[in-house]
Amino acid sequence: MLTVFIPTGEGVNCGVHNHSDAMFEEIHVCLSPGTKNGGMYRLKDEHVGKTPDELNNLGADAFDILVLGRLDEHGGMWKRDTYGKAERTADGVVVYPYHKWQGGDTDGIDIWAAIEFNPDLNV
Repeated sequence: MLTVFIPTGEGVNCGVHNHSDAMFEEIHVCLSPGTKNGGMYRLKDEHVGKTPDELNNLGADAFDILVLGRLDEHGGMWKRDTYGKAERTADGVVVYPYHKWQGGDTDGIDIWAAIEFNPDLNV
């Protein structure tokens, strides 16, 4: 498990990504919602296939948004099979939708943690 604490300012886009090269399950926990309405943004399906530059320049309407308050977490965003296990590619990578943390629209700093779990451990 790796935990990274990341401060994010007003309106900061932390980068759309999908962990296409990583073998972990990840959740995010908001420790302090300084920007008031920051949180996790999950890309809507109709925008999949765009380039990374295009993805990072999309407006909020291209995402499903989950505002996270103090000590809220979003739960696992990875895709699951009918048994609830993480879907994986042929080389074992956990399948994720594109997502990002986005700072809210008020002056302040969000403090949040990305917590990564080994998908092969029974936790």
